[in-house]
Amino acid sequence: MGSGGIGKTSLSLAVIHDQRVVGVVGDSGYFVSVESATDVGAAAHLLAGQLGLPESPDPLSASITHLQTIPRALLIVDNLETLLFSKNAAARKDTERMLQRLAGIPSLTLIITSRGAVPPNGIRWSNAPSAGLETISLGAARETFEQIAGGPELAHECDALDSLLANVDCMPLAVTLLAQMARLGNSPSHLLQRWQRKKTSFIRSGGDDRESSVDVSIQISLDLLEGMHNGTEGQQLLSICAHLSDGLRPSVFDQLDDHFEDIHGARDLLVEFAFISIGPENELKMLSPVRHFVLKHHAMAINHAAALRKIYFDIAASCPTDVGEDFSRLSQNVAPEYGNLTSFLLHLINIEEPSQELFDAITAVSEYAYWTVPSMTLREAFCQRLDAHPVWLAPCLKDLARTQLSRDEYALAVRELLAAQNTFIELGYEANAARCAQGLGSICILRDEYDQAVIHFNSARDVFKRRGERLNVAQCTEDLGTVRATLGARR
Repeated sequence: MGSGGIGKTSLSLAVIHDQRVVGVVGDSGYFVSVESATDVGAAAHLLAGQLGLPESPDPLSASITHLQTIPRALLIVDNLETLLFSKNAAARKDTERMLQRLAGIPSLTLIITSRGAVPPNGIRWSNAPSAGLETISLGAARETFEQIAGGPELAHECDALDSLLANVDCMPLAVTLLAQMARLGNSPSHLLQRWQRKKTSFIRSGGDDRESSVDVSIQISLDLLEGMHNGTEGQQLLSICAHLSDGLRPSVFDQLDDHFEDIHGARDLLVEFAFISIGPENELKMLSPVRHFVLKHHAMAINHAAALRKIYFDIAASCPTDVGEDFSRLSQNVAPEYGNLTSFLLHLINIEEPSQELFDAITAVSEYAYWTVPSMTLREAFCQRLDAHPVWLAPCLKDLARTQLSRDEYALAVRELLAAQNTFIELGYEANAARCAQGLGSICILRDEYDQAVIHFNSARDVFKRRGERLNVAQCTEDLGTVRATLGARR
């Protein structure tokens, strides 16, 4: 059991060809794919054909009679989800009865593969608690990739390869297809760049079937969801989860309750179909490829988008923006949602026109990040949308420079401060422009460019004098004194 692309078919094929298994069942190991079957009758026909039986009016009974004559046999029924999740309730019941009859053969070991998380009812599955497959480890993904792709040049691409595999959550199908693309001459760094631009749409090899395309594999699962009871709300909840990179946490889930007829039923359906898993803090998480596919192809309902926007803008407004006695306490509600705040605000930056509300949220989250793990992600993305909004562009550039300065990226900080200063001047905000000059002077000191520092501090002090800002005048005078003392000592 498991999501599409998790490796169910590959694992079952490995089992049936394992020499230890062959040593037990001999040539009585049978693999039957029922992907094309639309009902139990068609599945039974495929089974009888695999067993080499002649045409029969009752191929299932004929197959069971034949299997009962074999001392030890293994039967793997692959891709059973088409029947298990049929929109026809009678077909689902017929499928369960077929499996019960097969499971009743004492000498037969029955294995099924199916999308979903819960094995079919009515059978005592020996591994029911552990039937669900999860993604493979990074080490296993790397080994798989290298075995398929080959080539000594991979040794020089270790970091890019690990980043690529982590970006697809080590999903076995994605790992396999990416490795096949690498075998054609695409380096991991090149594939990583394509992932950053295209996400799942480029991960394909050959045809357009579930084994050759990540997108096709995911869409098959979504098609199964349609028509199921609560399927529409399940898809709507899935779209919400897709916007939250760190998973939908219980506190946010509870706030969305009033916007669904049955949000708990929708959640249970998504778990049953293996679209989501429940994390260690009861958050609802998605595999990265599935999340990005849903983001691209399934927009949130308007009322859900508005509700999620309000929830995360409220969280942003609660961000502590300076280090004080209450910083740790105030951070308790923000820290677990920081990744989700970032991913959701990035989404809004891409789809919304800039607004004061969005500017305030980005500023609050970025200020919080400055005191924890400085990040420029939100402000850099927002600046790209602000050419027509200088009143928000200038402070964004100035704050970007502060973060760059904290990371010792002096050249970048100078570039952003100069752009912010010029924008403030165009707006007529001379005090803000003067503060940029102060910042430029401070950077010049760090770079031992003392003569240039004097120019910037004098420029800022002249503005502050004219405005009567005595404290700022004093700060500039102190800075000038430090510069001149340093120059005097050197001379």
